[in-house]
Amino acid sequence: GRSPDGGAGIVFQFPPSPRAANLAPAPAPNVTAISATVSNVTLTFSTQIGRQYRLQFKDDLAAPDWIDLPGDVPATATNATKTDTNNGTQRFYRVLVLP
Repeated sequence: GRSPDGGAGIVFQFPPSPRAANLAPAPAPNVTAISATVSNVTLTFSTQIGRQYRLQFKDDLAAPDWIDLPGDVPATATNATKTDTNNGTQRFYRVLVLP
């Protein structure tokens, strides 16, 4: 599709949007800061205003499934934060952009 809609740039987009406005894919969020206390971990990550984000975690990277932290994060600015009330164990995190 053309990005911006009708522009000169060509981008891959999914899902296709025949005869509708082209929507460029959201850029992947980047974690820009992490802070931790004994019981909390707070991640700050880049966002695209108007999109929804979900933070997931694993206690073991070899585990097959990621676990959702409750409460998706609506992006109202170019950065957002999410706090995990952790039980003090080691955790691994990822941030997803929701469709």
